[in-house]
Amino acid sequence: MKAKGFTLIELMIVVAIIAILAAIAIPQYQQWKDPKGFAARQAKARAERQNEIAGFRIVNDPQTGCQYISVPGQSLTPRLGTDGKQMCSHAYQ
Repeated sequence: MKAKGFTLIELMIVVAIIAILAAIAIPQYQQWKDPKGFAARQAKARAERQNEIAGFRIVNDPQTGCQYISVPGQSLTPRLGTDGKQMCSHAYQ
């Protein structure tokens, strides 16, 4: 007749695997559960969303009558025509 159940080695291996997983998971869970960290992540997400919403603006150049889209952190470079004069895709009167 065949004996049913697990050997001591099998049980020890399972306990060791569970201990390793717990050693990794518990600190991660505590960091995720931290209320100050959650508030900071939430504030950062709000700020990033606001930056995406207001990430560009339209600039009117009164000297040339051109309109440009200005993106923060990027320089504003007007296009030049073949005659060396400034071109714009849309002019207002």
